[in-house]
Amino acid sequence: FLGFIQGCGSGGPEAVADRFMDAYYAAADLGEALKLADGLAVKKIRDQQQLTGGQSGPQASQGRRVRYHRIEQATVEGKLFFRYEVRIEVQAGGAFTRKSLLAMAQGPNGWRVTNFSETD
Repeated sequence: FLGFIQGCGSGGPEAVADRFMDAYYAAADLGEALKLADGLAVKKIRDQQQLTGGQSGPQASQGRRVRYHRIEQATVEGKLFFRYEVRIEVQAGGAFTRKSLLAMAQGPNGWRVTNFSETD
């Protein structure tokens, strides 16, 4: 019972995954997303920071609207995964939908996103 309560709190895997989605996709705040990441996810975010010249946050997310919802949760070989559907609408006129898969692990600093990927 105690594990269930801890899992539902602000540090539980669902909450951390949702905060990562808010930071990485909705706010385009790579620095904030980095705080929720470990492992390969850290490398991917740092690579993205280099590509964007460090530009993130409100300036990077201007002119777009992002909505997402979790569509699946699975445990495979002891690892926790969340799949999201992400809808991005661009002010210039256009929208697209992607699926995002987050791999999660619990470490000394709580739950973290250890990897993520996108598909159309």
